[in-house]
Amino acid sequence: MSKLQFFYILCIIILVDQKISAQNITILKDSVHISNQYYVLEEMNLSIKNKNIYKILQQKYNLFDGNYFKDPINRLTAKKEKLINLSEDLNRHQYGFESYEILYIDSKYLALSISIQVFGSPWEDSEYYFFDLEKDTNIGNSLFKNRKKLLLECNKKLINQENIRLNLETSDLSNYILVFDSNRKFNEIIFVFKDLNNYSVSGNQKYEVSFTRIEIENFIASKYRNTNIFKF
Repeated sequence: MSKLQFFYILCIIILVDQKISAQNITILKDSVHISNQYYVLEEMNLSIKNKNIYKILQQKYNLFDGNYFKDPINRLTAKKEKLINLSEDLNRHQYGFESYEILYIDSKYLALSISIQVFGSPWEDSEYYFFDLEKDTNIGNSLFKNRKKLLLECNKKLINQENIRLNLETSDLSNYILVFDSNRKFNEIIFVFKDLNNYSVSGNQKYEVSFTRIEIENFIASKYRNTNIFKF
C-alpha cells in the first residue's frame, strides 16, 4: 500500500468517526394524549461518554427532586408517567418539561438550548450551552478572555438599545447563542441576560446583546480561536 493510499484511507476513517459521533447525539421524543390534546415530551440522547454533560442538563430545572437518570429513555419514560399522573388537573399543578434545540454540532462541540414551558401558565425559561464533547464539560464563559471588559461592552450596548444597565457578573457570559451561516461559518454571538430585579408571571425580563464576528474576535480565548468552529 502506498503512502497516498494509506493517507486516503485514514481520512475516510476520520470522517466516518466524526459522522458517527455527531449521529449519536439526538433528541428523543414521545407524546401523551390528554383531553383531546397531544403533549410532546423530549429528552437529550447523548453519547455514553458524556455523563457529566447529561447531568448538567438534568440539574438545570430539577424536575425529579434531584434524582439523576443515567439512561435518557428511562428519563423520558418518567416524564411521560408523571404527566399522565397529573393529567386530571394539569393546569393546577403548573408542571412542565424541557424541550431542546441543537444549534451546532460536530465531533468535538455541541451548542444547544434547553427551554421549559409550564403547562397552564405563562411562565417559561430558556438556557443556552456550549459543550466540549471530548472533555465532557460546559465551556461557558471560558470561551472568552478579558471578561470584565466584555461585560462593559455588553452594558454599553444595553444602554444604547434598551436604555438600561444591568449588574452583570462574569458568570452571566455563559448564556449565549452561537449563530452560523448556511456554510456553518460562525458570524455572530448573542448574549442573553436576565434582569433578576424585574420578574413577572412569565419569568424574568430578558435582554439580548449581539456581537458580530469582528466585534467578538478579540474576546475569544486563544485556545478556541483556531478551532474549526471559529477559524479567526
